[in-house]
Amino acid sequence: NPFLPLLRYRTGDFAALDFTELIPSLVELSGRPPVYFLATDGRLVPSPDINNALRQFPLAEFSLHQHSDRTLTLQIRGRQTFEEEIRGSIIHLFGAEQELLIIEIPPETTGKFLPFTSEIATLRLAANLISFSL
Repeated sequence: NPFLPLLRYRTGDFAALDFTELIPSLVELSGRPPVYFLATDGRLVPSPDINNALRQFPLAEFSLHQHSDRTLTLQIRGRQTFEEEIRGSIIHLFGAEQELLIIEIPPETTGKFLPFTSEIATLRLAANLISFSL
């Protein structure tokens, strides 16, 4: 995606711009750690899968948070008319039993939202699963 460097500042990544070449580039990129969520059946759901599921909707911004009890809260800034379709996309990834609260971010709300957060320490779990599969 040619626009990705322009959008990444909202995700918690850090980088510097290098102007030594003809085209500026990002250097010293320090990315945020990946976020994994737990589905109702215990599967890991990586954040890129959620991003792909929501890409089809006209959302200016979103933030998905998994609480320690595995319930989800999705905050969206965009068209509420797609709420049921958005709900269906998330439920498809997490399972029919998934509890999901969708909240519209009020237009007057300012500040940055991290798109993916979780109260469950799934990063350690994912690392353990990867080491077992090697």
